[in-house]
Amino acid sequence: MPLFVRTTKTAQYTLRQTLQRIAWFTPLTLGSDGPPSGNLELITRLCQHHAVDIFTDTVPTVLSDDAFNVFSAYDFVWKHTLRPYDFTIYEIADTPRHGFVWPYLVRYPGLVVLHDDRLHRLRGGALRELRRPTEYRAEFLYCHPDADPIVPELGLAGLLGAAADIWPMRRIVLECSRLVVVDNRWRAEMLQHEASHDRFRVIQPGVSKPVIAADERTALRAAHGISAESVVCASFGRIGPQRRITSILEAVSALGETTLHILACGQVDNGYDPCREAEMLGVADRFTLVSDADDQQWLHYLAVADAALCLQWPDSSEVIKPWLHCLAYGLPTVVTDRADFVNIPTLDPRNWQVQCVRSLGQDSTTLPPEPAIVSIDIVDELHSLRIALRRMAENPQFRAQLAASSVTLWRNQFSLDQMVKGYLDAIQEARTVPSMETRPNDLPPHLLEDGTTHVRSLLGSLGVKYAL
Repeated sequence: MPLFVRTTKTAQYTLRQTLQRIAWFTPLTLGSDGPPSGNLELITRLCQHHAVDIFTDTVPTVLSDDAFNVFSAYDFVWKHTLRPYDFTIYEIADTPRHGFVWPYLVRYPGLVVLHDDRLHRLRGGALRELRRPTEYRAEFLYCHPDADPIVPELGLAGLLGAAADIWPMRRIVLECSRLVVVDNRWRAEMLQHEASHDRFRVIQPGVSKPVIAADERTALRAAHGISAESVVCASFGRIGPQRRITSILEAVSALGETTLHILACGQVDNGYDPCREAEMLGVADRFTLVSDADDQQWLHYLAVADAALCLQWPDSSEVIKPWLHCLAYGLPTVVTDRADFVNIPTLDPRNWQVQCVRSLGQDSTTLPPEPAIVSIDIVDELHSLRIALRRMAENPQFRAQLAASSVTLWRNQFSLDQMVKGYLDAIQEARTVPSMETRPNDLPPHLLEDGTTHVRSLLGSLGVKYAL
């Protein structure tokens, strides 16, 4: 029975009394395709089993109805004091939008959903902007005790640049979590070597299958002047240099006249002009940009595509969700080869041999019987793309085989049902970990303060003893 239905407030309140109360900390950025937007579909499903209150940096007015209980993070402390939550969940990614989560995850330890390996831009950047150099040095050296003391000074001066990735500043999050959830086994094993515990669980992301009307393909192609004979390879999500659009257009240009047509659907980064790139490369007539589709509208453009180009480098976090929707819809996909794909059968277009490493404990029964995706080695990107795109354009049987394997891969590993089950199991497991086990004694002192030291000193000077 769904928890949040449009019924009386009294009925909702009565039902919520019988369920575990969970505080979920996540930014809510409607219209984004990456993890920082918060997985509302997942939370909706979890609301059938737990009473979930969402705490965020800003409360979107579009969500101010009976579907969700959304509050400002500033409301958590007093709400938790009046009626303690049974459990807390924090989403953490290396973006400034997640900065508001940091003050809570140490004092109220819970389950941490870690979207990124590196957190230096999030935490280090916040401490620099707040002009807290002492705290920055303390946290940096706690996370990286073997680092040369000059390194945090370079960080404070803003001179680390891309080298900051060498010092990810994630140890505090790892040590102060009752359970750390990551999205692939490779990342879990890498982080476990750094932590003093083994409280890591892998929950692969999941989506539901998009429901798209049968006539969408013809209507949208006609609306954008794409012929029915064209083989459309689409890129979904934020459009910028990281999405390798320029490399894709260069590959199409190098192939010469083909039936290929490139569709880019998503918001365009400031300063980036893919249409100009297409004109310079002479493929403007085979390139379509759709930049006004929001988070829901872009799903309909899946019907336009014959294949999807889910490329991104160096960061891959924003491409995961569009890629999963492409798998669920049954599109053959081309991805940038990454370490977290080692347990998924992929095809290398340079020799069309299957790549798959099963040494990470992956149950072979969950693997698709045939390769599901084509992977592009970033050091051979243009050459590999030309080969992959030519075969996509010329071989409909190849596209059909990949499409069938894509659906199998989605159903076995990346469905929303499997992700929900994973979170329900993780919540129960994390609740068995006592909070005191997640509070290391050697944490920097400022992380152990509760924010009431100054108030207590003022009351003490007046002879007032008050427990806050």
